[in-house]
Amino acid sequence: MLDQAFMDILENALYELIEKARSEINVNNADVKEALDRVNECSRRLKEAPNLDAAARNLADDYAGALGALSDEQQKHLYIQGAKDCVEVLRKLGVIK
Repeated sequence: MLDQAFMDILENALYELIEKARSEINVNNADVKEALDRVNECSRRLKEAPNLDAAARNLADDYAGALGALSDEQQKHLYIQGAKDCVEVLRKLGVIK
């Protein structure tokens, strides 16, 4: 079993790799840029909406936070799964044993 210090190092390394990839896609992918612009516009409009009370604003903030946390967890899983899939393909090709 891996000790907690090693798991923390892996978690930090994974976070850095994901953030690097996220930054690159945010800059280099037009579809992602457009989606980010839409998210930012929606966020701005929610904050400025005169007909929303504090409870509705808090609910919208909580929803956005939960959605972001879900996305982060999915990205971590997909990143790890991609690494596992890569190793499996390399084994099948005989590149590694």
